[in-house]
Amino acid sequence: MIGLLVDFKRENKITAWGRRALLGTVISTVIAAATQGVETYKQKKAQDAETARTKEDASRTQAMLYEMRRALYPIRDVRVQATARIRLRHPKLASYVKRIMEKQVALAASEGGWDKISSVMLPRYLYPKKTTERLAYRLLLDFGVEFDFFKNPVEPSAYLDGSPSEKADLRFKTRLDETSHVQLNLEDDLSFLRVTTSDLHADPKKDWTSTGAIASVLDLYGSQVLLDFRYDDWDDSDDAIFKVMQESEIDYVDLKIGEHEVRLQHLQPSHGSRRVYSMILSDTAFPGLRLFIPPSQSRTAQDR
Repeated sequence: MIGLLVDFKRENKITAWGRRALLGTVISTVIAAATQGVETYKQKKAQDAETARTKEDASRTQAMLYEMRRALYPIRDVRVQATARIRLRHPKLASYVKRIMEKQVALAASEGGWDKISSVMLPRYLYPKKTTERLAYRLLLDFGVEFDFFKNPVEPSAYLDGSPSEKADLRFKTRLDETSHVQLNLEDDLSFLRVTTSDLHADPKKDWTSTGAIASVLDLYGSQVLLDFRYDDWDDSDDAIFKVMQESEIDYVDLKIGEHEVRLQHLQPSHGSRRVYSMILSDTAFPGLRLFIPPSQSRTAQDR
């Protein structure tokens, strides 16, 4: 409109209206650019807020699904199979060892002799007697494994120096019961008996302690397990049991929780005042179980 009504130049010189038009154009351009910048900024903030809300909603959904899956895999109905080599050199085992040695030649001969076999299964009559061979009975027929799980891994030495029942997030002791099976094999070096057990059980009322941090099989992912021979309170006064266990070895442990297996492999023994076996439970410890874990927890576990 200004261009139609006024002259911007006269005699090749910019008129007052020309200067006003130029200034107006500059000002309007700045205002338009500023307005567009404000609108762009508002849109960016709205997009960022929407993205944050979407991520938050996804995180809440994922956490909810994780909690639902946790409830599907509670830690209960614990069963353990284990194999250990028990050393027989303690003086308090002498009478029981003598009873075995009197039959070991005949037992080996029935299987073809020691030159053809490396171990022989003991018949039931050579199993230790509870009253007269108390130490052997405790080691072989009252055999068990105890487990301590830590959500945040610890140094085994710190675990041994402290009070395990207070530090572990989940602790249970397994022992033989009427449904369990035990097999004893004499090895060819005659200094070890191999005890093989199936269906060791843990009584939740007597043999469990928990902080609540580990309540589901999924919670075990990334945690640390320390395991050892089962020690009971009354064992503390019997140095013979402790000494024999420290000279013996746990060879194999298979842990089942409900319908799921927790595969314990590459257990590393820690030596000190007491030997324990330790392992960090990674993905490979849960065969057949699809782990569904929030990214934050998954990253924390991987970092550990």
